[in-house]
Parts: sequence; C-alpha cells; structure tokens
Amino acid sequence: MMRARSTLRAAGVTTVALAVVATGCAADQEGVAAGDVYVGHVHGIGVDPADGALYVGAHGGLFRLADGELSPVSGWTSDTMGFTVVGAGTFLASGHPAPDQDGPGLLGLNRSTDAGESWSEVSLVGEADFHSLDAVDGAIWGYDSVSGRLLTSADGKDWASVTEGAILDVAVQPGRPDEALATTGEGRLVRVSSDGSTAPEPLESPPLVLVDATESGELVGLGPDGAVHVQANGGRWEPAGEVPGGLQALTATDDAWYAATDTGIYVSSDRGEKWETAVRFS
Repeated sequence: MMRARSTLRAAGVTTVALAVVATGCAADQEGVAAGDVYVGHVHGIGVDPADGALYVGAHGGLFRLADGELSPVSGWTSDTMGFTVVGAGTFLASGHPAPDQDGPGLLGLNRSTDAGESWSEVSLVGEADFHSLDAVDGAIWGYDSVSGRLLTSADGKDWASVTEGAILDVAVQPGRPDEALATTGEGRLVRVSSDGSTAPEPLESPPLVLVDATESGELVGLGPDGAVHVQANGGRWEPAGEVPGGLQALTATDDAWYAATDTGIYVSSDRGEKWETAVRFS
C-alpha cells in the first residue's frame, strides 16, 4: 500500500541534467553491446558484498561483470529501469517486462535473495516504475517515474510519499535511514526526510547528476560533464578525476568506485583520480 499526500500523477521533466543521464535511452533500439552481449542503457549498478562482483541492471536485463566480460544473469531478463544491491546476494529491481514476457507493463518492486537467479514481486506491480533505488539499514528509497514522487518504505510493501519533482538519483548514507540525498533535474543536491515534514533542503555542492555513499559514509558525485567530486566527513566537496562518456549509473564502495557511461563501465581504486576500463561498449 502506498500512502500519498495527494493524487499521484505523471511528471514530465525537460532539463539539461536529466538529458545527460538519459542519453542513450532513445537509441537503445539500435543496440549497445559489450562483446556480443546486448546490454542497452544502464540504469543501475551495484557490488555484491558476498563476492565483490559488480552487477549491472540495464535495458537488456541483469548482468554480472567478471574478467572484463558481462554475463547475463538468467533469472532477470526484464528491461531494468532501477537496480540496487541491498546486501549479500540480495537485490532490488524495477522496470518493464522483456518483449517475450507477459504481465503488467510496470514491474513495481521486485526482490532477489540469490544474486538475481530468482525473483519475487514485492509491491506496486502495475503501478510503479522505479528509476532510482537505494536501501540502507532496512530503509528502501525509490524514485517512481510514473507518479514523479520520491517514496520510502521500511518493508518494500507499505510506501510513504516524501516529495515530488524531477529526481535523477538517490543515495542513503549508512546510519541515516530516515533521510536521503537526491540530485534534482537541475543538477542540485538536496536532502529529504522520510517523514516529509520539511521541504527538500538544498545542500552546497558542485552541479551533480549522480551520487552515492560508501559504507563509511563518504559521498561520491558525478557532474554533468563527468567530473568526479568527493565529500568526506561532511566537509567540503573536493574535485577528483573525470569519467569518460555520457553518464548512466554510479556505485561506490570503500574499496572501489564504478561508473557506467555510454562508452563502457569504468572503475577507480584511488578515490576517483584515475578510471580504468572494466568493460567497453561498442
């Protein structure tokens, strides 16, 4: 059940920042491939703490990165619009059925507890299409593109609407499950509270379209031009390196940071200064 403060409605967004992140979606019919595997536009990436493997949620389904190659995870072949790793072998995903799949056109929230091999429907099937998902300390946050709202839930079933408007990405810091950081359609960073009692609080930061938090709470952000920015211990944002290509997704751990763009997936092990190619798209 979703608790909303007003009638849900579709939201339209036409901003420069949103166009940067959405680059490639309209061209997916032409195909984007890693090797001979169709991947398509990437909407979410995450590292499984069980084995340190990177998982990639894209229009072509769910993929696992190993030895420079992406291998499809057979349990999830749906058009993935939202994806995040919650814990060891535990994933959340949203999107649309693949062309050869039946069922509602909106998948709502789905969960896997075996690293993507099997999935169960959790909630909002036929109602929601999450384009950004994050979960920390039992709290799930997601931006539903259908209603244009940022939602939060403690169990993935009962949802509360926190705010509405154009949101590109959402991140939750460890130890702070009751608040989230979000990048807006204008590339601004805001903080929102799960009780919805206050308006989104604008934060001082460089222009950002993607943001994530490591296990230790360090914030990593990517600007519209691919510039990497880092904030540690609530201090000032500091510039780092640059990610090549049109931005699509970001995930950061204490050990490595990964960014997906329209040219490939890149990894940095030195806090964003240098980025190496993990897999190239053609």
